[in-house]
Amino acid sequence: IKVSPQQGVVVRDMNAREISEHFQFRVALETYIVKTLAGKLAPHQVDELEANLDAQEKCVSTHNIKDSVKLDREYHLLYCKFLRNQEIERAMLALKDKIYRVANDIHTRHPERIATNFPEHRAIADAVISGDGEKASTAMEVHLENGKRWILMP
Repeated sequence: IKVSPQQGVVVRDMNAREISEHFQFRVALETYIVKTLAGKLAPHQVDELEANLDAQEKCVSTHNIKDSVKLDREYHLLYCKFLRNQEIERAMLALKDKIYRVANDIHTRHPERIATNFPEHRAIADAVISGDGEKASTAMEVHLENGKRWILMP
């Protein structure tokens, strides 16, 4: 945020360096999370993840950007919640508003991203559920790198 005497408090856009650093941090953290969780989700956690993915899929068919952005943030935070590591959870929760802003910016400027975002989420979840940590980690890294490319597009 920026405090301006004429405008009050203004939420400023992130610059390219800040965006890049945001995604670097998330890649480091989220690839570790999904790799660690692979094959270890309890049935109720799988159900919670699947419910989120079902709702995301509906957003694709209805082109519902607002709900898609909300579900995107929830999707990433679910893995953190499932891991049950308080330090990692604190770090991800500190990022939650930024994650929302980034996803909202991407989906608002590039609504077609909704259609490519969901299959990436589905691939990550499938790898985590099936217990393939390397595949989950790689899929998460690709997903986040794709997000970075979308937000940096003019």
